[in-house]
Amino acid sequence: MEDIFYLRARDRRESGEAYVGTHSAWDLLCGVGILQTKDTLKDALRHGQRPTTELVDSYNIRSTQIRNVLVRYLEERRPAVDYGTFRGLVRELAGVFWADIETHHPGIETLRVPDDVIDAWKQRMLTYTDKSGQVRERRSRIDVMMRVRGFYLDIQEWAHEDLY
Repeated sequence: MEDIFYLRARDRRESGEAYVGTHSAWDLLCGVGILQTKDTLKDALRHGQRPTTELVDSYNIRSTQIRNVLVRYLEERRPAVDYGTFRGLVRELAGVFWADIETHHPGIETLRVPDDVIDAWKQRMLTYTDKSGQVRERRSRIDVMMRVRGFYLDIQEWAHEDLY
């Protein structure tokens, strides 16, 4: 069972799509008794709200320090927003922001990002490549930048509060 989940998750990370035939493979494995479940693959894949660490870890942040800061920050923010908003915040901060920085500028281990790295990130924010390979304008770029700004301002405020 876990092997099929792993295969689907790995392929989704690499290509954005799951292997064709995983549902059929699941049904066959259930039919011959290898998988001891009456659930369909669709039912088995359903789950409730995921833990913050699992959501952040899905973006494969290399820096343990930054990953931990993101998890801690997002844990603080989580009670104040609904789950859909929270997932969007995780996607923007861990995926659109930090995973992108690490991809294009490997080795950065601090939130004090050099100006040239931030400028390059802002330039990349202008567009994105959709699933079909077309380059499109990112309409939400200002929203993403505002959330990143809020992240930095919150950390600054919390650090100031911790001093007193």
